[in-house]
Amino acid sequence: MSPSPAPLWLNRRTSKHASAPIEKLIDACGGFKEAPNKLLAGGPMMGNAQFSLDAPVVKGTNAFLAFAGDEDKRVKDPQCIRCGKCINACPMHLLPIYMNVYGKQEDLDNAVDCGMMDCIECGSCAYVCPARIPLVAQFRLTKGKIQAKRAAERAKAEAEKKKAEAEAAAKAEAEKPAENK
Repeated sequence: MSPSPAPLWLNRRTSKHASAPIEKLIDACGGFKEAPNKLLAGGPMMGNAQFSLDAPVVKGTNAFLAFAGDEDKRVKDPQCIRCGKCINACPMHLLPIYMNVYGKQEDLDNAVDCGMMDCIECGSCAYVCPARIPLVAQFRLTKGKIQAKRAAERAKAEAEKKKAEAEAAAKAEAEKPAENK
């Protein structure tokens, strides 16, 4: 594997390594020329960062992308420059600029209104972003918060329904002995 972010594509010859640790697959392909500081499984757009080479290679993994040295140029807190490239790149015609802002502010209602739950997390917006904002990561985090909020609302509604049913049953039970007398 070269020190530049050249992907290691998996094919039939390497499919025998499925469920083996990533490290064994990398070694079978010649190893790293330089120790990577970041490894993505799945390619540049929808790949997931791998934090350990002990993780298994799963069936759907099609590539590994290793970054060494300063190839992964990221800043700690990237700022949006409002160029609109993410909007043009979105295949769902959503508004990633606003989805990101509302997600960071935890304004979940406006995030949903902007189409947060319609996002397919393809990574096109993050790929074209000149500020290198991790948009998909923010969207996944925000979607999780939205789903948790919805689950809490459902649980609260169910609890209120059960409480109302229990009160109605208790009231009916209280009226029953009065009728029998």
